[in-house]
Amino acid sequence: MDQPNYTTGYTTSVAWSRDSNYVAVSYVFYDLTSGLSRAFFTISNVPGNSVAEVDVPDTALINALVWSPDSLGLYIADSSGRLWYFTFSDTALTLVFSNSGEPIREIAISPDGLFLSFFYDEIALLHLESNQVIESRTISESSSRPVLAEWIRWSPDGTRIATGQRDGTVRIWDANNLNLLKVETICSHKGSLAGEWLANSVQMLVACYDENLILWNSADSILLPIHTPFSFISNLRARPGSNQFMVQGDGTHLAELDSHNQSASFSRLGDSHSATWSHDGSRLYIASASEVDLSPQHQIIDVPPAPVRPAPSETRE
Repeated sequence: MDQPNYTTGYTTSVAWSRDSNYVAVSYVFYDLTSGLSRAFFTISNVPGNSVAEVDVPDTALINALVWSPDSLGLYIADSSGRLWYFTFSDTALTLVFSNSGEPIREIAISPDGLFLSFFYDEIALLHLESNQVIESRTISESSSRPVLAEWIRWSPDGTRIATGQRDGTVRIWDANNLNLLKVETICSHKGSLAGEWLANSVQMLVACYDENLILWNSADSILLPIHTPFSFISNLRARPGSNQFMVQGDGTHLAELDSHNQSASFSRLGDSHSATWSHDGSRLYIASASEVDLSPQHQIIDVPPAPVRPAPSETRE
């Protein structure tokens, strides 16, 4: 059989290790003639020399990457419903979890580094020391009304988990037992694309498919639209330890909420590709694949410190 001729491709996820020494980037390449594809990830040191390249077998897409808290391994979620763990020292790829084939779309590690949350048609909680699922709950309200989730985030204080659904709702779950605490419709038209908690663990910034950013107070259900200059929004990431956000849409921008959290200013940082913050929030890593030869490309941007502002005084229910 002839070797595939991959002529197009793109990045699907990027993750910066907690010790800030390594960055993992996942890609998918396509051979448009044969219809074959290749899903793989690379690990590079900072400032960008490749040290590993690993194919994930029997899947069309790598949906999410997240480093272990000790920066010695990498969790990988794929479109075939599997969660993998890659051990950096011996380059071993181990299957941790598999469902019936529903894609695992995103994964997130708790602030204390003890648990990993992920979802397919359920939300699940994995204990990192044992790599065993200890809790799971269905996201759909009933089998006849499937509700697919798009993103998952831990609150900064580690007590709650938020998931954003394609029906435009955001669900809040108790991080201890995955009991459903609240369901709120945030995006009224095309669903919720991304969401991030503010540092107070009460408010969230939610990106909708209709190009809107919504500031939501989960305690009193107040919704405030945030005007953006973008024709679309593809990604949203909170800057660690601040109320600043990386917003991708017509480029990668730094969003600064004003003192009353009712509007935002945007400054362009770079092109619009897969991007992530360093663990301390001081740098931004933007990854892409060259349109000429699919070779990995990257930018590392030093971002000025966030201004010190009084924290909003919000009361949780």
